Amino acid sequence: MKKTETVFQGKKFSVTVEEVILPNGNRARMEVIQHPGSVAIIPWLGEERYLLIHQYRHCLGKTIWEFPAGTREEKESAEECAYRELIEETGYRAGNLKKILEFYATPGVTTEKMDLFLASDLEKAPYRKLDEDEILEPKIFTLSEMEKMIEKKKIMDAKTILGVWYLIKNKGSSGNRVGSHPPLLKGGEGGF
Repeated sequence: MKKTETVFQGKKFSVTVEEVILPNGNRARMEVIQHPGSVAIIPWLGEERYLLIHQYRHCLGKTIWEFPAGTREEKESAEECAYRELIEETGYRAGNLKKILEFYATPGVTTEKMDLFLASDLEKAPYRKLDEDEILEPKIFTLSEMEKMIEKKKIMDAKTILGVWYLIKNKGSSGNRVGSHPPLLKGGEGGF
């Protein structure tokens, strides 16, 4: 890297303009969103029942169906963020939280890495505190309902589609009966 300038500093991310020499030797000017990372959570209520949230997204100008998610705060681990976001956005606390996947959200423009968790043994939390910019409502769906919602373009959020496909791929494997809890894979192992 030759030169970096921060052109925007927000509360969740910053934007840098970088003059770089690429691996092939070419020089380029790149605009990069510097992001601390984020999490998404698949809240599993047992059997084939999962929570989605219907959340207003200002960038899209509409409300969309998605799994709960959020940006990591300074010095916050992905697991801490997942526990916090699950309570804030659904009103449930996870008795068990397992990281199942990690991926880059949009590697062409941002450094954001997202960790996807499966939350189980859910119980109602004593409180639910939404951020000032959050307008959302949780609702229970079955796996087959979510699959149909993707087919009908009622779910168009990438992290949610990835999570649903993970659940479909692992449905009934490892001796589980259809509709039961998908097997928990160690982070970075199989799944797809």
